[in-house]
Amino acid sequence: MSTLIPVWLITGCSSGFGLDIARTVLSHGHRVIATSRCPSRTPDLVNEITSQGGHWLELDITSPETLIAQTIREAHAIHGRIDYIVNNAGFGPVAGFEDFSDSAVRAVFDTNVFGTIKVTKAVLPFMREQRSGCIINMSSRSGFEGMPGFSVYAAGKFAMEGWSESLSREYAGFRVRVLLVEPGLFRTGFSSSSDESTRMSDFYSGTPVADMLERLEKVKGKESGDPKKAAERIWEVAVGEGLGKGLEGYLRVVLGGSAQKAAVEKAEKMRENFVACGEIAGSADF
Repeated sequence: MSTLIPVWLITGCSSGFGLDIARTVLSHGHRVIATSRCPSRTPDLVNEITSQGGHWLELDITSPETLIAQTIREAHAIHGRIDYIVNNAGFGPVAGFEDFSDSAVRAVFDTNVFGTIKVTKAVLPFMREQRSGCIINMSSRSGFEGMPGFSVYAAGKFAMEGWSESLSREYAGFRVRVLLVEPGLFRTGFSSSSDESTRMSDFYSGTPVADMLERLEKVKGKESGDPKKAAERIWEVAVGEGLGKGLEGYLRVVLGGSAQKAAVEKAEKMRENFVACGEIAGSADF
């Protein structure tokens, strides 16, 4: 990175991880350009960030590509550079798969996948030209493990993971790093998204879907993950300091003890699966 004061552009700063990351970045003396879909709804937060030297722009990542590109150009013009982009804006409705309408599925992808892609595409030329940058994509435990009730959300996060992995290889030569953050359950209000889902169909009663919805309701507000600590860890990994030292070569950072345990178990099961397929895999070659 440049010796100049680094500039962070963060989406979805009206609550949750986005706001905590913005606060953390400012506390470390870096510059922040916070964005949200409707800044007028959170005047106190806007004032908090701007009073510390930060900026706040309106950005709806579901907008047409041309409007997003215009906002990114405005953000870049503020300091003449963007060193970090945190793609945090998103949402996660929870429900049984058959209870999702087509429009609901498309809404998840419009924000969590296509919106993130459009923002990143607008930022990349600046990072490519300055030959430095870090793209931080907020994924999820659902990005590596599909759980009941999270089918649509996981589909979007799995898409983000595959895209990010390819992107990291495409832009390594431009010294642009891609970082996937995979949090478990944190006290960000995420679990309340289950309230936005349609009524659970009767046939899901007594199934893993019903069990998951019940579990989310019970842990609401009691999640083990601390978003402020997570924001600090994200900053450390991104800049290579503190607990983030030595992780510069990795694509993923898992946050939360239960998520880390689940990730290791998933990796072990996948390895077992792939090894077991060794004979049948080779038998399909010429």
